[in-house]
Amino acid sequence: MSLTTWERHVLFRAYEELTSGAGRRDTGRAAILFGMDWRMRPATRKWWLYVHIVASVAWIGVEVCILALGVMGDQSAHIVAGRLGDIFYFPASVLTFVSGVVLSLGTKWGLIKHYWVILKLAANIALLLGGNLGVVPAFSRASELAARGEPIGKTAIMLVTAMSAGLMLLLFATQVSVFKPWKKTRWALTPLSS
Repeated sequence: MSLTTWERHVLFRAYEELTSGAGRRDTGRAAILFGMDWRMRPATRKWWLYVHIVASVAWIGVEVCILALGVMGDQSAHIVAGRLGDIFYFPASVLTFVSGVVLSLGTKWGLIKHYWVILKLAANIALLLGGNLGVVPAFSRASELAARGEPIGKTAIMLVTAMSAGLMLLLFATQVSVFKPWKKTRWALTPLSS
């Protein structure tokens, strides 16, 4: 069942009136239920934006460090690269993903309203899953081999190529979020007037 803008507006206002207790309106839940814009408060948005920027910079930093260690190519560098990936890659990638989704849902940009947000989300999911399920475990195994003095084989090449590709994707996502190219998607709803 598809509701028109007017029907959503009427349902939103009715729900708002039914759930208002002591003069307080529950616009957040109503907005989510009826597909309308929900906006976080400016102070809340700033804190989430701060978390997102710090986590994103940390993720880029982890990629750069692992790439630099991979380029060095000696055994001790591979040991450190594996440990660095084990410790920092997962928290930085997950925190970037979660804070990005919260920001997109709580601001005017929306999760699927703009092509640049969808592109950032897709790149983030690809790096989150590919990095944490494929690349970082391979680095950990290579790190253990290097610690025992055994050769790590083709993992040294993968370390450089995977981190280069990941870094390029993260830098592209950063560029896209600064310049915000492209128009809105067809799923973008026009905001309702009060």
